[in-house]
Amino acid sequence: MPAFTLRVLIAIGLLIYVVIPLLLYSSFTSATSLAHDEAYYQAIWCASNEGITEVRLPDQARIDCLTPTYAIEVDFAEKAWKEGVGQALWYGLVTRRKPGVVVIMLEERDCKYLTRLKGIVNWTQPPITVWQTGAFANRCPAGDWLEIDPPAPLRPPYEPFAPYIPPLNRENWDQ
Repeated sequence: MPAFTLRVLIAIGLLIYVVIPLLLYSSFTSATSLAHDEAYYQAIWCASNEGITEVRLPDQARIDCLTPTYAIEVDFAEKAWKEGVGQALWYGLVTRRKPGVVVIMLEERDCKYLTRLKGIVNWTQPPITVWQTGAFANRCPAGDWLEIDPPAPLRPPYEPFAPYIPPLNRENWDQ
């Protein structure tokens, strides 16, 4: 078999068994991983609550949704619990409105992030209102976030290594 024919057969084999399956897999996973982006949920929630989307502040920050009474951050659950609280508080401070966070819930694993967010809001008591939207909204089991108490102070599990020795002064320098 000539070398050219062998190279063509190898190229065709790679195309059939490697390239095409990879292309099909990547198009399938990207289509099913997120049904919509954040802006989609933001626009729907904001419109149904008489709000304006993407309001720019003097410091160039953008409020996801500004209603007559709330300044709201909209985020996917995994990000909302970490960043949404701070952003909502800042937006509320600058606009003199109540801060709020809309959590986009797409699957069951988002419940743990919602629990974290509600736990933070319950324990620290900032005046933040939390809403849910998305395919898994309001489907989480009742969490124990209301019973979150401050942790006990940490104590070292050991005694100090040596007794306290006062610093030297001029009088006992030579001893």
